[in-house]
Amino acid sequence: MKKIICLLFFATLASLFLQAQKKNYLSIDAGLTQSGINNRLAENMNTNRLGARIETSFFFFFLLPISSTTQYPLKGNTSSNYKVRYGYNKNEHNTIEAGFGAVAKSWVKGAQVSADHINSLLIDYKVSTAYAAFMWKNKKENAAIGIGPSVSFWKINQSDSYDNLHSNKNHIVPGAIVTTYWNFINRKSWTLGLRNDLNISMPVKTEDVKITNPGDPTFVSVSKGTNIGSFINTISISGGIKF
Repeated sequence: MKKIICLLFFATLASLFLQAQKKNYLSIDAGLTQSGINNRLAENMNTNRLGARIETSFFFFFLLPISSTTQYPLKGNTSSNYKVRYGYNKNEHNTIEAGFGAVAKSWVKGAQVSADHINSLLIDYKVSTAYAAFMWKNKKENAAIGIGPSVSFWKINQSDSYDNLHSNKNHIVPGAIVTTYWNFINRKSWTLGLRNDLNISMPVKTEDVKITNPGDPTFVSVSKGTNIGSFINTISISGGIKF
């Protein structure tokens, strides 16, 4: 009899636990980044005469001449972003959320030509962001919009084609984030949905660079620094668990 009562007691507790509202969630998302960083760097390289058009020729099987043209600046693809987020549901209307992740990573390369000599500049960068936001949810609790402070962590390298590292800078800049989500699957214990983050921050500035060609010391390329990174937008798929 005692065993039966104990089983019923623990079964009742388990039932209440399962029916209780889960106050916390943890999610991971990954997606695409939209920003004007590469375009701004390329525009600045063109302004600083690092937008050369270089033609190269070679013979295919020593018979057929083949030529190709490379137009600088070259721009790398922006890598996918990811974030890890934790949220606490204060009530059915509001949530407090915090997150951290990598939001942008890419490179831009410019070149200048003088006779047979080439000076090139490569700028590669990485951006990560941490934030906290206050969220307002809809009645179904499957969508929300939030706003809060953010901090962006930048790493920018500037090097030339002669293996000279001209600048290796880290920046920490304050900002604000507007974040939204829509969980098209919203179960009691897990979710799957779409996320959109717009991070607005103070810009960072690249360094002035001076490149002296080793084959012709009179051939010097100068690139002035420029401001980048005020707006970074990410769109991603998010999966999470509630507990």
